[in-house]
Amino acid sequence: MSKFARRAGRTSILPVLLTASWLSAAAHADEAKSDSESKSKSPATVKIDGVFESPKAVEVKPDTEEIQSLKIKRIVPHGTSIEQGRNVVWFETEEVDKRIRDTERELRLAEVALRESEFKHEQFLEAQQLDREAAERTRERARQDHDHFVRVDRDYQVKSAEFSRKNAEFSLANAEEELEQLRKMYREDDLTEESEEIVLKRAEQAVENARFRLEGTENQTTRSIEQLIPRTEVDQEAQLRRAEMAYETKRRELEFARKRRELELDGQRKKFAEQLEDFEELREERDRLVIAAPTAGIVFHGPLNRGAVGDKPSELEPGKSVSADQVIATIVPPRPLRVRLTVPEEHLRHVGKGDRVQVTPNSLPEQSLRGTVRSIATVPYAAGKFDCLVTVNLNDDAERIRPGMGCSVEFETDEVESEPGDDSEKDKSKKDKSKDGDDKDDDESKKDDSKDDDDDKDEDDEDDTDDEKKDDDA
Repeated sequence: MSKFARRAGRTSILPVLLTASWLSAAAHADEAKSDSESKSKSPATVKIDGVFESPKAVEVKPDTEEIQSLKIKRIVPHGTSIEQGRNVVWFETEEVDKRIRDTERELRLAEVALRESEFKHEQFLEAQQLDREAAERTRERARQDHDHFVRVDRDYQVKSAEFSRKNAEFSLANAEEELEQLRKMYREDDLTEESEEIVLKRAEQAVENARFRLEGTENQTTRSIEQLIPRTEVDQEAQLRRAEMAYETKRRELEFARKRRELELDGQRKKFAEQLEDFEELREERDRLVIAAPTAGIVFHGPLNRGAVGDKPSELEPGKSVSADQVIATIVPPRPLRVRLTVPEEHLRHVGKGDRVQVTPNSLPEQSLRGTVRSIATVPYAAGKFDCLVTVNLNDDAERIRPGMGCSVEFETDEVESEPGDDSEKDKSKKDKSKDGDDKDDDESKKDDSKDDDDDKDEDDEDDTDDEKKDDDA
């Protein structure tokens, strides 16, 4: 075979070999990657602790208003199964009975005081009526006096003053005329006896007296018309106004006093009604000092916290004092049950309503129960804590599960996790390094193949040169 043919054969085979080698390596890498991913990755899960609770649990407490402090006399033991209507707790009644007796005595005294106040109020109303009538009479008298003065007395007093002056003038005129007649009579007689002189003197004195009375009457008449009568009119008007004011003041005083007494009496009646109501309620609460179970179930001492029993045992026992609003016991029906749990905020994105979950009771770790998320809160009930309820299917093997027992709830997430002993990040890094190494080897292989091609080409060129020399020699 010629050198040209040998060189052409080698040149055409090398690309085919390189391509086949690269395809085989890539297929092997993809298969290895797929096997590695399928073996090293699986769906991730989140486990959250929960507690089995009954949705029909009922708290038992005194719930009294009048009796604020109670002492336990007897209580059903914790964990006892009880039927509906059976007594759960009994309280001491001695202090309550004494308080009832004292309250009843105070109530009777309050009733007597109320009856007395009502009688005094009736008397007060009658006295007020008399006072009101007296005030009205006083006002009416003042009004009558004023009206009579305006209509009658004022004009009469003026007329009387005028008449007095006129009468005085008439008296003076009569006295003067009588004196003049006596003088004429005595002048006609030349002789004047002593008796006649006496008569003349008396007549003269009568005239002087009449003149003086006339002067006084004129002064008194003028003063009465100009001063006394107008002053009396002003006094009458002022007296009427004062009488009107006194009547209005008295009327208002009587009205205010009546309203005040009515309010006081109404307040006393309301207070008595409240005392009576408190007394009746106290007696009713006395009958409730023995509390019966509102439903059938298991007795838990004290309250449950989100379906769970407290970390410390309950201290409720005979002789223990409790408050009126304190939860004494919780009656929990054993069925149906659900799971209540607290979802941390960082796991909230993995929980959704309607999700299927796996519930594993702490008392039966080998059993796995199916559950469904019934609700998940969107607002935390505490910092970073969200309430979640899960309905669970309890089979016959779960008969031993009771309210208050713990469990774990497993949620699937959208993430994946590596198998134990593997590290996905390390595998990825190794795969990247392996890929880089394969690429590097391919590059080296290509370089070696190119170098071999160059070496073959150089050998072919040397062979061609030798053949040309031999041809030239020939």
